[in-house]
Amino acid sequence: MMDCSGWRFQRIAAMAAAICLACGCAKGTAGEAASKDPVAEKPQAERKAAEPQGKDPFAVPDGPPDEQIQFLQRLSKLRPDAPDEKSAREFNAKVAPAAMAAAEKILAGKPNDEQSAVAVQVMAEVLSMKAQAGDREAAAQLRALPERLEKGGFARLARRLRAMLLRQQIVEAAGADLESLKKVVDAITKFIASGPAGPAEAGLAMTVSQVLERSGHRALAIGANRDLAKLLEKSEDRAIARLAKSLEGMARRLELPGHAMPLEGTTLDGKPLSWDAFRGKVVLVQFWATWCAPCRQEIKSIRKHYEAYHGRGFEVVAISVDEDREELETFVKENRLPWPVVFDQALKGEKDDQSMATRYGVLSIPEVILVNKEGIVVATEVRGPALDEHLEKLLGPPEVKKEGDSSK
Repeated sequence: MMDCSGWRFQRIAAMAAAICLACGCAKGTAGEAASKDPVAEKPQAERKAAEPQGKDPFAVPDGPPDEQIQFLQRLSKLRPDAPDEKSAREFNAKVAPAAMAAAEKILAGKPNDEQSAVAVQVMAEVLSMKAQAGDREAAAQLRALPERLEKGGFARLARRLRAMLLRQQIVEAAGADLESLKKVVDAITKFIASGPAGPAEAGLAMTVSQVLERSGHRALAIGANRDLAKLLEKSEDRAIARLAKSLEGMARRLELPGHAMPLEGTTLDGKPLSWDAFRGKVVLVQFWATWCAPCRQEIKSIRKHYEAYHGRGFEVVAISVDEDREELETFVKENRLPWPVVFDQALKGEKDDQSMATRYGVLSIPEVILVNKEGIVVATEVRGPALDEHLEKLLGPPEVKKEGDSSK
C-alpha cells in the first residue's frame, strides 16, 4: 500500500530518542528510558568517543550549517552518564537547548534545502515534545513557527510544518465529539485547498481519512473523503491523483451497508467473475494479500465458517491485492483455498485504475464485507465473532456434530 506521508525531512540518526529524553516524554521516567537503551549501557568512554576531546559536548559551535549538522549528529549519539533519574534530568536540561541553538544557527547561516529541512525538523520535534510534556511556552513557539519560517523565506518548509501540525491535531482529536472533530477537518480541508497538493498534503488527507473511518462518524467521514479527493485529484503527481481515487472509493465503501456492491474481475482460473451467480447466497468479500500475516490468520477463521455454512449457502470471494500473480497462485494451491480468488492487479492499468481495491478505497487489509442473499451489504469489517453473529442471523446456527457422527 502506498505511503504518502510526504514528510521528507532527513532524520538525524537517533535524534528523536535524544530529544524524547530531553523533554521527559518517554513512557516511565527518563531514567528508565535511558536504562533500557543499549547505547546507554556502553562504557562512558565509548559513548563519548565521537566527541571532540576536551570540549563541552553540548557547546554549540559558531560555524556554518554543515558544521551545525555535524554537531547535531554528535549530539544524537550522547546519552546520560548513568541510568538514574538525576543523571537523566541533568542530561535533559542540556540536550534540548543545544539542539535548538544549532537548528537556529543553521537557519541563520544560508542553508541549502536539506540543511534547512533538518533544522526545522529538529525544532519541531523539540518544541512538540516539550509541549506534550506541558510546556506552554514551547506550545506557543511551535504554533508560531510556521509564520516565522514564512517571514524568514522558508515558505515551502512552513507549509510542510503546518501540514505536520494539522496532522497532529486530527490524531489528537480522534476521540473528540463530532463538532470538535468537524472543526479540525474543516481547517485541514481549507489548508489543502490553499496551495498545491504535494506529498505533505496527501499524507495529511490520508490521516484524516483513517482517523474518521475509525471515529464512527460515518457521515463526516464520507463527506470529508469526497472533499479531499476533489482537492487531490488536481495534482500532477500521479501517485497523489491515484490516492484521490482511493479516497473517493473509501467514501463509496462507507456507504455500502444497505446498498448493493458491484464486483468485477478475473479469477485465477482465467474466468470473469460472475457476480450475479452469487445472488441467493450469503457472500463474504475478502480483500487480502499473501504477504499480509493478519490476512493469513483471517483465512483460518473464514475457512471454519465456510466449512460450517457452505452447505447452507455461504460463499467467499477473495480479492487479492498481490502484485505477483505467481506467488498468489502458489499460495492458493498450497493452501487449497476452496473459494474463487480474483487477481485485482489485472484491473490496474497504467493510466486507468479499475481495481476493486481502488473502487472501494481499501488501503489497509484484511478488509471483509458481508453481502446477503439479495446482494445487499449487511456490514463491513466483519471479522471473528461478528461474522459468527451475522451468519447465525442470516443462515441459522451452525450444525453441531454429535459425538460418534462420522457423516460428512
